[in-house]
Amino acid sequence: ASDSTNLSWFRLYQDGMLRTNIGDVVFNHRDIDYGPINGGYYTRVGNVITQSFTVSANDGTTVNLPITMANTNYIISLITTGGGINVNTTEVVRYLSGSKTQSGFVFLKNFVSGNSVSGETKVIPVDIIVIGVV
Repeated sequence: ASDSTNLSWFRLYQDGMLRTNIGDVVFNHRDIDYGPINGGYYTRVGNVITQSFTVSANDGTTVNLPITMANTNYIISLITTGGGINVNTTEVVRYLSGSKTQSGFVFLKNFVSGNSVSGETKVIPVDIIVIGVV
């Protein structure tokens, strides 16, 4: 854009630099971070973090987050990767309502067969993805 006094411009140079009439454009990637955590990996963009990890758990296990969250307004995704499920049963995995803290939550695993609901006592691997603010 320009007016009668000033002319604005930008140019991409062969060395990859993007320059304008007021200086060079710099893309700041310091707000992006990633790395290993206990049982998995994390990715952080700004203050939003995604933690992806695996734990061994059964019904009632307290899951400790590898990186503590700033609050309890985080999203939890639970995926079981192994079994203890019998034929003609439905597996239900979730976290205990009201159990979320900044550092973890209580994992629940039940199986339903007909009108019967039972807690799963067998320890199984559980893949967990948690997205929230740090």
